Amino acid sequence: MRFLMVLLIGLLALASEVYAYDGWTTDSVIQSYRVRPTDLVLIKVPHNNPGNCLDPAWIVLRMDDSQKSKFLYTSILSAYSTNKTVAFELLGCHEGGTNGAPIVDGIWVK
Repeated sequence: MRFLMVLLIGLLALASEVYAYDGWTTDSVIQSYRVRPTDLVLIKVPHNNPGNCLDPAWIVLRMDDSQKSKFLYTSILSAYSTNKTVAFELLGCHEGGTNGAPIVDGIWVK
């Protein structure tokens, strides 16, 4: 019985960590963006800093070969070129802990 209780508590703890984010930016228009030669796209947009990252001047999209990364990048370009209002879902800081800038994990084009 004790084993089942420990297992249940462990599964509940894991389930709460499956998807958590720091918060959403306020609705705003993308002011500019910068594509770095590394795997980063820096986005200049008025935003809050729910993860308390130490470099809040930009928000960062990490680029890789995933469909999610490509979708987020094209959404950012589209929103920028059409001057659409957006909100970004932020998750962590790009250098770990509170170091670096907030990381983009989702976008809502309005």
